[in-house]
Amino acid sequence: MSEQQPGPGARPGAYAARVSDLVGQIEAIGARLDRSLRSEPDVRAEAARRGELGPDWRTVQQRIDAGRTSLEAVFGGEDESPAAQALRTISRRTLAGLARARDDSPGGAQDDLADAFEAVRTARERFERSAGPFPDGRPGAGAP
Repeated sequence: MSEQQPGPGARPGAYAARVSDLVGQIEAIGARLDRSLRSEPDVRAEAARRGELGPDWRTVQQRIDAGRTSLEAVFGGEDESPAAQALRTISRRTLAGLARARDDSPGGAQDDLADAFEAVRTARERFERSAGPFPDGRPGAGAP
């Protein structure tokens, strides 16, 4: 993250404020991810019912709606129907492509979250060096 962090001569309150700000940013990212994950299945299911995701998705969605399978069964390998097998194959190819693209191109929400966690860890270490350990009771918290 590119926001300015408290310097070596900063008061402990500046570190606490920075940590609080970073925690707020992390919580906001988590809330956005949570909202996104909760809304995506409904959007995906409707698109599958309309046939917008292809015939395999439409078939699988019909089976889900009828209570004969679930996404967990499809992608967990329990559903051996031809449509489920096709979706798993497509999914594996897509994930492999995303992994290759991810290796080739830095950035994205995961990096933002990792950067935020790293900034919190760094700010905590600086705070603990200047003001002592956080009294949060977690194992290793405040350890020298």
